[in-house]
Amino acid sequence: MSKKVYLVTADVYQLLQQWAKESGFILPPQAFFRDIHTRALSILKIALGQEVTVVSLQAESLVDGVADIIREMENVPVVTMDPLLFNMPAENRPLFAFQSTRLSEHRDGQWHKLDEGPRPYFPPLKEQAASIAQSIKNHHDTDRVIVVDDGCYEGDSLKNCVQLLTQAGLQVIGAAVGFHKKKEELLGFTFPFRAFLTYPEADIKDWICERDFFPGVPYGGRTIRTNGEVTAPFEIAAHYLHNFGDVEEWASIPTNKAIAFSDAMIQLSCRIFDEIQKTNDNRPVLAGDIKRWPMYKGKPLPRYNDRPFTEHLHQLY
Repeated sequence: MSKKVYLVTADVYQLLQQWAKESGFILPPQAFFRDIHTRALSILKIALGQEVTVVSLQAESLVDGVADIIREMENVPVVTMDPLLFNMPAENRPLFAFQSTRLSEHRDGQWHKLDEGPRPYFPPLKEQAASIAQSIKNHHDTDRVIVVDDGCYEGDSLKNCVQLLTQAGLQVIGAAVGFHKKKEELLGFTFPFRAFLTYPEADIKDWICERDFFPGVPYGGRTIRTNGEVTAPFEIAAHYLHNFGDVEEWASIPTNKAIAFSDAMIQLSCRIFDEIQKTNDNRPVLAGDIKRWPMYKGKPLPRYNDRPFTEHLHQLY
């Protein structure tokens, strides 16, 4: 029997770049984040065992691959489902962000998957689609668009986006993603759908973006709805770590390895923000600088805005 493949997208550095710009921090060199990614892969290999091959997908390669694909498509506006990674489409085409995410909630001691919804602070998905359609029709004299995303695993998010854009009066004439799990059944699209990388479904153990293992990183973890809302003074997210979220179900980490794996990943998270502090003349990254705050044991981790973020993490392990 051939080994299963566990895919990990290296995207922490790219996602922290915009955060650093907005928060007034300078990031350590990209080589530091490459080392963090290498260490994360080693931790995953220990947790998953020899039956699984861990494969790294570089965010830059996925972005460049998608850009090459859409260059071959009709020159029409692009709708991106991952605006932090895919923010510079080929040939300077008009770019519009569709801000959708998977929603979850913690209820009765368990995690519950909810429907696709808007990212915090953004309008409902139907309103976003209508606004995109109106802007494209009014300013670009077309109703034709291409949709892009970092990956397509089950396809539900992409299909939902296409459906809403179509209902808003746009014609989706193509879609391009960085990664796709090739399945026997088709997604049912009537337009060209292309991926930069594909793997047969039977060969895949799981596909994870490394952001989901690192509290404090933008877009990391699953967006949490609390008290019927997805917004607060800050975003709330459940990360793919023991006590933070459901690491066994969401990241396929064996139960007997979940605690050790999570401890090691938390230490890497602390190392990232400690290194950012060193790079900025010992200016700490405070809890108040973190826009996406972690859940812990079913509730938002207690937050003290004037204390270093790593102090909040260190007290847990």
